[in-house]
Amino acid sequence: MVTNNGGLERFDGKVVVVTGAAGGLGKATACAFASAGADLAICDIDADGLAATAAEIAAAGGGRFSSARLILPIPLHVEALCTRLPRRCKA
Repeated sequence: MVTNNGGLERFDGKVVVVTGAAGGLGKATACAFASAGADLAICDIDADGLAATAAEIAAAGGGRFSSARLILPIPLHVEALCTRLPRRCKA
């Protein structure tokens, strides 16, 4: 996310999907992309942690985002996310 000249890259108008966003590196990644202007789809199996991440992004004035409890090994969960993503990120 750092450009060649040392500045931070902007992600305005781009959609970023972050899995594992309830904590750790996933949460840090989601917050970083939000502060860089990205529209986010944040996912995790931990619904409470995901809600906390969503609240933190909203409180920091992050852009548009959606969150979903997601278990990646379950194909129907991934399919549902991919189906909802285009509708959620357009506005």
